[in-house]
Amino acid sequence: MHSRILALALLLPMATSAQTIERIKITDNDLTCRQIHDELGGMDKVLAEAKKAQSEGETTSTAAQVGGAAAEVASRTGLFGQIGGLFGHVAGTVAAQTAANVAQQSGKSSAQQAVEREKQALARKEHLTALFLGKGCKASDLDAAPTNPGAVVPAPTSAPTQSQSNEEVLRQASAALVPAALEVSLNSNNAAVAAQKRVIVPGFRVAFAVKTSASAYGGGALANVGNSSGFGARSVTQAQNKRVEMALTGADTALLQGLTDRLYSDFVDRLKAAGREVIDPATLARTPGYAKLKPVATTPYTASPTMHGDPRDYIVLSARPLPLFFMHIDSYLGNAGAFDQESTKAVHEIAANLDAVAFIPTLLIDIAELESSGRSNFRSGASADVIPKLGIGGRSELRYLNGKDAKIFYTGDFGMLTVTKPAYFDGQYGEVKTVEAFDTASLANALTAATGLQGAQHFVDKRELRVDRQKFAAGVLKAGATFNQAVIAAAK
Repeated sequence: MHSRILALALLLPMATSAQTIERIKITDNDLTCRQIHDELGGMDKVLAEAKKAQSEGETTSTAAQVGGAAAEVASRTGLFGQIGGLFGHVAGTVAAQTAANVAQQSGKSSAQQAVEREKQALARKEHLTALFLGKGCKASDLDAAPTNPGAVVPAPTSAPTQSQSNEEVLRQASAALVPAALEVSLNSNNAAVAAQKRVIVPGFRVAFAVKTSASAYGGGALANVGNSSGFGARSVTQAQNKRVEMALTGADTALLQGLTDRLYSDFVDRLKAAGREVIDPATLARTPGYAKLKPVATTPYTASPTMHGDPRDYIVLSARPLPLFFMHIDSYLGNAGAFDQESTKAVHEIAANLDAVAFIPTLLIDIAELESSGRSNFRSGASADVIPKLGIGGRSELRYLNGKDAKIFYTGDFGMLTVTKPAYFDGQYGEVKTVEAFDTASLANALTAATGLQGAQHFVDKRELRVDRQKFAAGVLKAGATFNQAVIAAAK
């Protein structure tokens, strides 16, 4: 009997993590009327599911309280003791209490998550409704062109700084285009770059981190040396998994594009101030090689370079009027494979046509500094945190391809200047709130109490960083100006 009760504890539903519903997404302004309408229907479905989950969670929690009381009565009356003597009495009591405790925690957690998800869905639905009406969409003809396609829905009145237009935000933030010291490393010979005064900038890319995470693991194995399982064993130290996630909200695509454009202009201005002759984009477009570039199919382009150990998700934009393309040497963020060299050859051809060196910057804007105790099978605990900070991400770089005197395209010099480590700037630029947090500590501890075997406690903390657009824009421009000045100075 007690084994069946314990099995029930193992099979009881655990609180699961649902994806956070962001009130505003940076791609919202690109939605068509039909897409907005469809997502509104999706939010209605989420609201219905959340209501149902909240009711089921509350029912489970209430039933578990009754089950726990019944187990206590059975223990006192000796019911469990009649099944297998002393061991049956103890094990049966523990198992039944464990099942009740697990079910009660699971029910409460599910109900709380359902309430939070309902709030998120309502906020998202409110924003989508305002966007639908603001664009002039008609429910009777969802495929008709919106009468006001460029409408931007202001943020709630509780955040007055968000209601400024992007142009006003960018105008005020432009004063932050003042560089600070930054360490860069030169990992290739730049003699040809230093000697060449004619410069083309066929690409200028800024990758904005919009989601990041930190995780850690502690196995606690060393702390358990000498422990045994079963009745009378010492408490077993649990393994721990901790993960903290943070998503950026409040900065739409139009603002990010405006920041990219301003950083491109700043880069060109600094090149000219350094004595370089910068050939304008219109001249580039008239060269034979320009038509051979392979721009990405859709913009904004998203990248998740997890294979390189980067836990961030990026949105990558190109300065206007330049195309967004990637060469085979841009494997970190790009979509070009090692043998997909069309754009690489095209850049060399353009540079050779104009007897110039091509500068292609890629700036990574980081949104947080990560802290982690790492992974160890012997550590008895784990710690992880995501600290909001704006800065220049590691692996930001300036690629250069020299076409001067190249008789055969794709034979010129190429190399890069790379930021050696992230550089963060002080100052608050947004407000952080936890949108979902859960753990399995009580469940793991209850099962260990029943079996004597070590378990694993999982801790997850999901946060939203809603930016103050003015402060965010100023921080991005400061980081970009710092990067621009550093790589230009290093390329002399």
